[in-house]
Amino acid sequence: MSENLLTRVDGLGECPRLDSLDMSHNNLSSTFRIFEVLGNIRHLFLRFNKLAYTSGLEKLYALETLDLTHNVISSFEEVRRLTLLPCLKTLILADNPVFLLDDYRQVLAGLFLPTHPTVRNVMYL
Repeated sequence: MSENLLTRVDGLGECPRLDSLDMSHNNLSSTFRIFEVLGNIRHLFLRFNKLAYTSGLEKLYALETLDLTHNVISSFEEVRRLTLLPCLKTLILADNPVFLLDDYRQVLAGLFLPTHPTVRNVMYL
């Protein structure tokens, strides 16, 4: 479903065993109710969209991989919400405005290391 002009994640409620979804290169600007559609997803790729907020992603409790590269996330609060994902192993946040903020590497380490000591990758370069 990548490289379309999709503005929302919809119509996947009949796919309860969906394990991985690539919605990269679309026009998504919200993930607010994404958990209602993708409740059991384990790998989600949302690169190159228009996401400024992460609300809704924190309820994807089975999520192991989340790629948010090249969106418009500009707040540590939006990143902090992702620490609620209990199974998260890989988080990719490259090319978001949040990395223009002071000490972003130290802040990210402080957010994820205490709650996710088994996270293999928090990529932010």
